[in-house]
Amino acid sequence: VDSMNSAGLGFVVKLQDWMKNQSMADMMRKNGLMEDRLNVSLLEQHRQTLNQRYARVLAQTPSNFDSATYWPECAQIIKQIHNQGQCGSC
Repeated sequence: VDSMNSAGLGFVVKLQDWMKNQSMADMMRKNGLMEDRLNVSLLEQHRQTLNQRYARVLAQTPSNFDSATYWPECAQIIKQIHNQGQCGSC
């Protein structure tokens, strides 16, 4: 946890109670680790995955986008301000 948090990846990790009895193999399987990447450190694997995702997203991201213009039939709903203050998903 400390090495991930000190790596400057743009987020903070926390060891949850349910993780304390998990083996590294269990964690790697839950995170979708492919067998051919077992020789690479977990931190390096994460960096590689993020770099691939960012490159893919940046290549496909337009310079500007207005969802209300793109989906005019939904513009009224899209532009409506929704109160998510009690959502709880965060």
